[in-house]
Amino acid sequence: MHQEQWSTGESRGRKTARQEKEFILGDQFNEDGTTRIEVALLTSEGTTKLELRLLGWGEGIGWYIQRRIQLDTLQIGALKAILGRGAAQVKSSARTLKTTCTIGTDTPRNPQGLSLSLRP
Repeated sequence: MHQEQWSTGESRGRKTARQEKEFILGDQFNEDGTTRIEVALLTSEGTTKLELRLLGWGEGIGWYIQRRIQLDTLQIGALKAILGRGAAQVKSSARTLKTTCTIGTDTPRNPQGLSLSLRP
């Protein structure tokens, strides 16, 4: 998903407009479908940041951002390294399972009416 946003700022007493582009890289629901985490790539004036968002569900509102964390390129590299080390540890301690995927539309736990379940 791609969105463009315009924001205003001040530069030496003048108001300026800056264009910010946003690309949603992916998201993941929690186990009961009440919150989800979203990863977005933000670009503006030659800079790139990664934004991690925690979204909640509100009746009548839909999904809304509860918290956001922006990471610069140095922090993104560090996070990749940390997750890479963590993934190796998880793989070595978890047994390998053959999984099947079931997608349903009538699960009441997910506010949007869609569910995804993986079963060994």
